[in-house]
Amino acid sequence: MCLPVVRAQAWRTLQGGSDVDDVVQEVWERLIRSAGQIHSPLYLIGWLTIVTRRVALEVIRRRDHLVLSDTVETLRSAESSESAEDAAIRSWLRVEAAVTVEAMLAGLPERDREFMMMLHREDKPHYDEISRVMGRPMGSIGPTRQRLLRRMRTCSAARSVA
Repeated sequence: MCLPVVRAQAWRTLQGGSDVDDVVQEVWERLIRSAGQIHSPLYLIGWLTIVTRRVALEVIRRRDHLVLSDTVETLRSAESSESAEDAAIRSWLRVEAAVTVEAMLAGLPERDREFMMMLHREDKPHYDEISRVMGRPMGSIGPTRQRLLRRMRTCSAARSVA
């Protein structure tokens, strides 16, 4: 669960390249040395994200002997306060929630998945449009939505989050 987060953060910070594996290895070494300082498992992903960014920036500095101004700002904001850790945790939770919802949707039959996707589009279509497009009576949309949400909550992807 943590490896993809570390790898993705290293890749983003380094903008790809052959140093990603080195950064990942260094982050794991630092985690082993510092595991006792992480007071709650809830902070692990945030800690890993910040440490990965710092290690990747160290690699960039060593490799290029210069740091871009926006990279300096990123480093400063990460070091400035606990809010950087909180932001990293919130970001991770958003990604984790999106992955979970995708997995829960994947467990639905295709027609039900299309129905839920239409209901929760960003442009929020009206029930009459949903009724017309999906070929469902308008009065059944709300109850069907509730039934599908209950089914999604009980699927294995939802249980793995709890």
